Amino acid sequence: MKSGKQLPPKPAMKLYENIFMNIKYEYTIKRISDGLFAINSNANRLIEDVELLIKSDRYSSAAFLLATADEEMAKAYIFLDMCRLDFILHESILKNLCRAFYGHVLKSAYVEIVRFPVEFRDLTHVKEAWDVEIKRWWPSGYESGEPDMPHDTYFTRELPLYVDFIDFDQQWHVPQHDTRKYIFDADLGVDSLSKSRKMLKQLCNTSQTGLYTPECLSSFNEVFKGHFLSDKTDTEEIKRIYRKAAECFGFERFNNSALSEWPLYSFVG
Repeated sequence: MKSGKQLPPKPAMKLYENIFMNIKYEYTIKRISDGLFAINSNANRLIEDVELLIKSDRYSSAAFLLATADEEMAKAYIFLDMCRLDFILHESILKNLCRAFYGHVLKSAYVEIVRFPVEFRDLTHVKEAWDVEIKRWWPSGYESGEPDMPHDTYFTRELPLYVDFIDFDQQWHVPQHDTRKYIFDADLGVDSLSKSRKMLKQLCNTSQTGLYTPECLSSFNEVFKGHFLSDKTDTEEIKRIYRKAAECFGFERFNNSALSEWPLYSFVG
């Protein structure tokens, strides 16, 4: 008799099952809460390792590890987006967010939107920026002499770590200790480590003020779950819901936390 081929489980689907499928509401909230605390701890560990590598002038490995720390922190904002949804009504969106939890490009987009230096006026502007951040390939202009450009994750994750043959240069790229050293140079206006520290500070502040607790996440969910927010939602309506959340937790406490960031779940498809 022919045996069926057993496929390995898909991580995103297993994550959805373990957090949401046939799980009591209080257990779902508790697992998200525990996950948020774990993410903070691990991101802090990774950034400490980045700092050690920089002190040893190992910039290439530091750049890769910093990108990993950024993606780890993006998971926190993905979890908070989950808490903005009705766990029963929005099954498909929650599954999308579980896929984003494992997707380099989508996590990179979360990071860039949270860090964007210009204040977005509404979710339409956020959506425009999001669409740019998830574009996986930028073809060169006709006869521009410039190479086609892959997504930024190629430069942040692969270029500092792996040997690769570069089609445009027609030669092998071998990472050196100073590969991507410039991203740590404040004089060049980059200093990616400072940006990561700032993001970690916001997440740690959110934790230290108690907003990661199951009780607070449950209240957060109560405020948001009846409203599906997208780039089609009236901006005043979004502000009203966020004001309600701020009243619930205290304006300063809420506005300085990761809970106050724009909702991105409607863009993750």
